[in-house]
Amino acid sequence: MENNQHFIEILDADFKKWAELNLVSPTNEEFLKYLINRNIVGSKTIKRLLVINEYPHALDRHMHIKRSAIWDLESMFDIPESTIIVYLKRFQTYFRYTKNK
Repeated sequence: MENNQHFIEILDADFKKWAELNLVSPTNEEFLKYLINRNIVGSKTIKRLLVINEYPHALDRHMHIKRSAIWDLESMFDIPESTIIVYLKRFQTYFRYTKNK
């Protein structure tokens, strides 16, 4: 059995148990909460995704002035400017889409 498939099966079974113990329906939103709760999706990943997602909106708010947009994100998410710059430079490494195999 392929490792990814085995991982998916383990997560699926564990999530169903978690949902039952927490008396919640096994929805997509609850699955995301489960991933965060189990620290499978860590705070660094969450911060990266927030920065990448919010950056275009921050650019719009600041008339496409990159530095101002980055300062806005810095105050919004309490992430240092240098870290935001790294996230923006490397975002494709962290969040690229791949086809299912």
